[in-house]
Amino acid sequence: LLFLFFPYTQNIDPAPFARAVMSIADALLETSPNPARTLHQLQETMQLVLAEIVHRRIMGGCTYNVGRIVGDQLQTNNLGDCSLIVVRDGAVVHATEQQQREFNNPYQLGVLPRKKRPGLWVADMPNEFSVSQSFTLREGDVIVQGSDGLWDNLSADEVKPHVPDISALTVSSFAVPFKPAPSSNTYP
Repeated sequence: LLFLFFPYTQNIDPAPFARAVMSIADALLETSPNPARTLHQLQETMQLVLAEIVHRRIMGGCTYNVGRIVGDQLQTNNLGDCSLIVVRDGAVVHATEQQQREFNNPYQLGVLPRKKRPGLWVADMPNEFSVSQSFTLREGDVIVQGSDGLWDNLSADEVKPHVPDISALTVSSFAVPFKPAPSSNTYP
C-alpha cells in the first residue's frame, strides 16, 4: 500500500507542481528496484523527485507527507506542515513531525525562477530538511493524514473522536484508490 499527500500552496497555481510531484513519486516508488524498501529510500525518492521537477522546469511549491506500509511497518517522509496520526483503540499512538520555521511558514519542496539572475531557486531540499519515521502498525489501526488545513484547525485529540470503528468498515467503504490527475494547468 502506498499513500501520498500533497496539499496545494498559494501564490503560484500549485496544481501542476503538486500533481507532477505526486505522479513522479508514485512512479519512482512503485518501480523501485530495491526490494528491501528501506525507510531511507523514501527520502532518496523525494530528492529524485525534486531533481526531475527541476529538470522539467516546473515552477511551484508544496509540502508533502509520503508514506507506505511494508509488512507491519508504516514508513513516512515528511516535509512541512502535512502530518499524519495513527489512532489505535481510540488513542493517538503515533504522529509524524511537522517542520515549520514559525506558524504558517512551513518548509516546502519548491522550485521558483530567480529574480535577479538566470536560473532556478530550489527551496528546502528533502535530504536536508525532511523527517523520516517508521512505526509498527497493528490490525485495526487507523491512519489519518492531512495538511495544515486540518492540523491548524483541529488537534489530534479533536480528530480522533471522528475516526470510525475500523472493525465495522472494509477498506473499500472509505478508501479511494490513487489516480494521477490529468497534467493540465487548471484545477480539477
